[in-house]
Amino acid sequence: MPKLRHAMEYDLVGLRLFVLTAELRSLSRAAELRHISLAAASARIKALEREAGMPLLYRKARGMLPTPAGEAFLRHARQVLRQAEQLRRDLEEYEGGLRGQLRIYANTTAVDDFLPDILPDFLAEHPHVNVELEEKLNSEIARCVLDGRADIGIVAGAVDTMGLQCIHFSTDRLVLVVPPKEVHHGVSPMKKPLTNQGLAMSGGEGGIRTHGTGKPYA
Repeated sequence: MPKLRHAMEYDLVGLRLFVLTAELRSLSRAAELRHISLAAASARIKALEREAGMPLLYRKARGMLPTPAGEAFLRHARQVLRQAEQLRRDLEEYEGGLRGQLRIYANTTAVDDFLPDILPDFLAEHPHVNVELEEKLNSEIARCVLDGRADIGIVAGAVDTMGLQCIHFSTDRLVLVVPPKEVHHGVSPMKKPLTNQGLAMSGGEGGIRTHGTGKPYA
């Protein structure tokens, strides 16, 4: 049965030093660029290897080269450092309350038809607000707003909104498209029931429903 290792903990200073050493193939040059003594740099690399439980660098006359494990460590270290830098940048935008976050969950119709016309103007007027827009099913949206996963939800149809404040957002106008034979003698099909027609219409969750029925649609 394999031995379970303890959780590995690394600091960003050590990761930066390791990446620089592997790229320069020189611990002394890396230490100089990081403004630390060679002894302190060596101690940090040894601490990383001790934490990893294996050698990460070959000490050779032509320089310090990553071991196979060190290559994997180097790849992940670079990724961690990129994420740390992105985290720093993101937090700087929130410094002093200069940036806000608005999470919007909306159904397919709103995402495709309404919001593309509205969001550009909103973002231009509020450049310090970051909008996260996600397409969700109507049945999910209200629950997500209620439990705090979204700030605003846009839904249509019969949706349980108990405990939420509801405001009319937009009216979705529908158009009936029929074959030419359905329009005769100047009579619109909207003026008479439609019988024995196959109908296709938007489904409650953003899909398409088809109906073939002998019952009239008024």
